[in-house]
Amino acid sequence: MKRKSVSLAISLVVLLLFGTAGSVLASEVVGSTAGTTSNANVPWAYQMQNQQNTGFSPETRINAANVGTLAPAWSIPLNNLAGTPVVVKGIVYVAGPPFVYAVNEKTGALVWEDGPSTGLAPFSYRTAVGVAVSGGKVFEATDNNILVSLNAKTGALNWMANITSTLVGNLYPYEGAEAAPLVYNGMLIVGETQGDTGPTRGVVQAFSESNGAHLWTFYTVPPGPINSTNQAFYQSTWGTNGTAGCYCGGGAVWNVPAVDPTTGIIYFGTGNPYATNNPFVRQPSQADTNLYSESIIALNSKNGQLVWYHQETNPAYTDWDQGMPVQLFNVTIHHVKTEIVGVGGKAGIYFELNAATGAVIHDVPVGIHLNDDVPDTSVNSTGFTMYPGDDGGDNTFSSFSSNTNMIYTMALNDPSHCQATKALIKCSTDSVAPNSTLYAINAATGSVVWSTNLAGRAGGVSSADNLVFYSDGNHTFYAANAKTGAVLWQYNDPTGSAFLWSWGPPAIVDGLALWTTYGLSNTPGHLIAFSLGGTDSVEP
Repeated sequence: MKRKSVSLAISLVVLLLFGTAGSVLASEVVGSTAGTTSNANVPWAYQMQNQQNTGFSPETRINAANVGTLAPAWSIPLNNLAGTPVVVKGIVYVAGPPFVYAVNEKTGALVWEDGPSTGLAPFSYRTAVGVAVSGGKVFEATDNNILVSLNAKTGALNWMANITSTLVGNLYPYEGAEAAPLVYNGMLIVGETQGDTGPTRGVVQAFSESNGAHLWTFYTVPPGPINSTNQAFYQSTWGTNGTAGCYCGGGAVWNVPAVDPTTGIIYFGTGNPYATNNPFVRQPSQADTNLYSESIIALNSKNGQLVWYHQETNPAYTDWDQGMPVQLFNVTIHHVKTEIVGVGGKAGIYFELNAATGAVIHDVPVGIHLNDDVPDTSVNSTGFTMYPGDDGGDNTFSSFSSNTNMIYTMALNDPSHCQATKALIKCSTDSVAPNSTLYAINAATGSVVWSTNLAGRAGGVSSADNLVFYSDGNHTFYAANAKTGAVLWQYNDPTGSAFLWSWGPPAIVDGLALWTTYGLSNTPGHLIAFSLGGTDSVEP
């Protein structure tokens, strides 16, 4: 199920591809009723609304007819917010290192905060990509590798568990999970990160939701030093570099998995191999593909055993992580209902895979592609500009609407300059200012229905009813017609930082659009609630 190397050389223009859409066919979110819409109160209880990470809300109070009246109902300054709010029982939960915050959904008043300065717990929370909430508990990871359970009403500590204590191999520099865990079937399933900066290896683990007990572990790459006897499970895809071996690693798991509740299979992506800039050590042969880095992986959630994998690209010198949440949904293709794993990665491809087998159904190039197929041996000291760069590609949250049967995904057109320096290949930030392109893709055909170009480094995407919500890099929020892309509402907000202004898409729930903006000490970010007419008529 290994994919051949991605080889795309598309001219240096933003791809505003107005593809001919196939017929919009019936679709649904796996294991849910999200294929229907209702005014009933449905919480935004997970990072991307549901355990399938679709980012679609059944909310219909905000719709195409009235979305133009959205206005701020309240806001609260909270720094470093980069995820989507989770909303349960009238409380909005967000994370901004080093704190976790609980905010009253109706008024915007702070209910509690938990961090190193409060005395409630001696922790500094690591992730800026949100929290998990289940059974009256809030789950989060710290920057010293502790998984914690907090009381959802008060923020008081229930339990804590060390998430590196059972790991084998070099533990430096594990620093805790980057994203919230997946809460499923009494388990917390969480990944560890920092595969870019040392010989640590990516890992996914399961812990007991009730007490934090360790249940199972899956490693994404073999232990270092790489040798001929320790990589059988990884299909001998790492070069051994002579007798000493390579202290390699990587394959970080940056984001929350998706789960099919009917099968218990979980799906997630992995990052690039380490050492990122030295493919000659990691893989002296071009045939060495460094499994299971830069892959989509399906695991049995009961025991953590591999079901299938799909490698998106043959790892080389690029930092093309598959770092965003995968999505799980059903689509009727040629009159056959097919369960799909949908995911975009930093290589600038949105994949639709068969959830049962990992076989590619559609692979849709998004954003600018230039010099993205130059082999290791052809990189010289002068170098070249490459799209997507290390910070580009499909590198933010996507959504899938069961109403329109479309995938909404954002490509960041952010280049890198790559050149050979001694025995390494370095890709660094290019001087070209980034921009972004939002795509609507017909999930049944893989064709682009509409696209729109945006200034700067845009944020993620969520959807509801016949609407799609997103933001650009110029501090502007948008709501658009999900079928045509026509902008129906926009709002400029001057708060927050310049580099990463608003990355997480909004939660659409209880008549509100809840957005986060990232901030620094001198430019604070906010949690902002928009309602129809700017009133406080929240209906939790």
